[in-house]
Amino acid sequence: MPVIFQDLKFALRMLRKNLGFTIVAALTLALGIGANSAIFSVVNAVLLQPLPYQSPAQLLFLSGVSRQTGASGVSMSFTKFTQIQETESRARKQRGVFTQQR
Repeated sequence: MPVIFQDLKFALRMLRKNLGFTIVAALTLALGIGANSAIFSVVNAVLLQPLPYQSPAQLLFLSGVSRQTGASGVSMSFTKFTQIQETESRARKQRGVFTQQR
């Protein structure tokens, strides 16, 4: 144990002797710890915590295909979703009318 205390005294003496290095090292540690804490907070809130919905397993991600580029996975606005939903609803009603006439 006395060897550890001698090492610590020597380390503190060297840090006092090289004040510029000590300040840069302390600032680097502070920035690194702060950045790590901020990144973990974001990852924890976004990826690790459950979604704040009653049944998150039933959530859907709707995407479409771009007509200009042909790229798939293009996100869809809520307005576009409601337009598609109304079109599908009208189509279902028409199919129901056609099947009821038989």
